[in-house]
Amino acid sequence: MIEPIKKYGKVLADKTIQALSNRGWECYYTETKEECKKLVLELIAESGFKKIGIPGSTTVRQINLVESLTSQGYEVIQHWLPLSAEEKAKVIVEETRADVFIHSPNALSMNGEIVILDYMGNRIVGSSLGPKMLIFLAGVNKITEDLDSAVRRAWNVAAQINAIRLGKSVDELITFCLILFKKPIYITRGIVILINEQLGY
Repeated sequence: MIEPIKKYGKVLADKTIQALSNRGWECYYTETKEECKKLVLELIAESGFKKIGIPGSTTVRQINLVESLTSQGYEVIQHWLPLSAEEKAKVIVEETRADVFIHSPNALSMNGEIVILDYMGNRIVGSSLGPKMLIFLAGVNKITEDLDSAVRRAWNVAAQINAIRLGKSVDELITFCLILFKKPIYITRGIVILINEQLGY
């Protein structure tokens, strides 16, 4: 039964990539998280950038990207570390000012819309202003039919699971909802990589 599921994931990804490309995004498809990590490392190496901002993202950490970037000498800025409240507040801002900003949206529609929910605003800023290169990583489980279903998935699936992880209510965790209808004009290079696996929330 694995092969039909993977074939279906490819169908979803192909439709979504076509729509995203029409909205100005540079898109890639990978079969596995290992292929995705290899591709991200290649893209960053080609860019020449050295400072990478990574906000709270389960997907990024599931592919062990932080460790790989650090081992290759990149400066990785992330607030998911044992920091004091004052240090964390500073790092959250610094993440958005890095040359490259990498995370995962909560949902993408097959029409090419991208939905991001956020508490502190760093994922919002980093996805619209600041970095020269924005890289979204998303498993095919985050693809939905249209914008309405993408928003519902973000709120009723991603936010709910994250709330359980943190032992809080969704209302406590969500301050912002960003809907990207196309690549932001102040992001020089906007990249979306779809992975044919179930990743993140």
